[in-house]
Amino acid sequence: MSSLQPQRRVWITRSAEGNRVWHPKVRKAGYTPVAFEALRFHVCHDELDSVRENLRGVDWVVFSSPRGVRALASMGLEPPAEARLACIGRSTGKTCADRYRPAELFAPEQTARSLARTLIQTPGWNRVALVGAREARPELHDLLAEQGFEVRVCPVYATHLPLESECQLEFQSGDAVLLASPSALQAITRAHPIPRDVDLISIGPTTSEAIRMAGYDVAAEAQTRDIEGLLRALRRLSPS
Repeated sequence: MSSLQPQRRVWITRSAEGNRVWHPKVRKAGYTPVAFEALRFHVCHDELDSVRENLRGVDWVVFSSPRGVRALASMGLEPPAEARLACIGRSTGKTCADRYRPAELFAPEQTARSLARTLIQTPGWNRVALVGAREARPELHDLLAEQGFEVRVCPVYATHLPLESECQLEFQSGDAVLLASPSALQAITRAHPIPRDVDLISIGPTTSEAIRMAGYDVAAEAQTRDIEGLLRALRRLSPS
């Protein structure tokens, strides 16, 4: 595994908007940021009627990402006043509080599995709406449905990967890649595999699992699901 030092190149692999937010933070940390637009999104306005119907009468509304919160708001919808709110990560919770109201429940391990476990152990409810991406992983849905809960899917945005011709990335020995989702990894590897002397820094367990399933090593994993957590993980890997 390579040993990173400040001023080495660090790839940021979000949407163009997300990269603009992370770019100065990576530079301030003493690294040279290299941006790759790994993800593109659009709000699923064609799902407006079904999402509105699926929100009606639920006991819980679960947000899996800040983008899900923003997409629901851009559709002109909001969680029912009587519904309790849950979020997988703290950054999602902050966006939820800013746009709607504070969440009552967070995933203890910042994973869908740990949120499902917590919801299952919470008494007094039956219906839940999952607000997120059209291509969301089915884990949370399946774990709750297996326990007999009524699970309603609310796809509020869709993710698009760049064309293969746009994925001709030129990595250098000693580079690091900050990965905030399995989709970002999928985009990066569309054209070519990632060299083994490039360190992959994961934002959390779900992304780490995707990295390993793709046949790569996880150099470090963030303890919080944000850019600060990724940079702390990078510093642990290569203390200055």
